[in-house]
Amino acid sequence: MNPTRRADILVRPLGEGLVLYDPLSMTTHTLNQTAGFIWAQCDGKTSTPSIAAALTRTFDVDAGAAAADVEEVIRQLAELGLLVVEGTA
Repeated sequence: MNPTRRADILVRPLGEGLVLYDPLSMTTHTLNQTAGFIWAQCDGKTSTPSIAAALTRTFDVDAGAAAADVEEVIRQLAELGLLVVEGTA
């Protein structure tokens, strides 16, 4: 699965995280540093295992925990309609 950020989402840094603004729903979403990192990797080309590997390297976390975090963050962002993931849209 190669998740893709919606191109129309406005992104601003906020401390170590990000604030996303969805112009379609007119809602804002605050991401912590980890979720912001995952969001930034969702370019449509990078697979979820590759995102988890990058998370493991960058934050020095356990590979299993990183994989679970990536899956959960991507699931939540897809449910909010901020990401396009194969099988959802």
